[in-house]
Amino acid sequence: MVSHLQHANPDSTVLMVGILPCAAETSPGPEGLFAWPNGLSAGISRVNKALEGFASQQHLVHYVDCTDEMLLQGQVRHQA
Repeated sequence: MVSHLQHANPDSTVLMVGILPCAAETSPGPEGLFAWPNGLSAGISRVNKALEGFASQQHLVHYVDCTDEMLLQGQVRHQA
């Protein structure tokens, strides 16, 4: 995808956004929060590290990880 975007628009900057934390449960716990880390955390972390590594080796490609912004008290916020 990145090579396609760069081929079509060689001077454009590409921003890769990491996979956001998500809940492994179907309903939030007390206080309306989902547990983090959970069964999905390790896989999400591996993919995000790979994306970050890829972006660091590319021209005009940047990576951002918004995990911390999506967490509240170290747990995944419940979005109603």
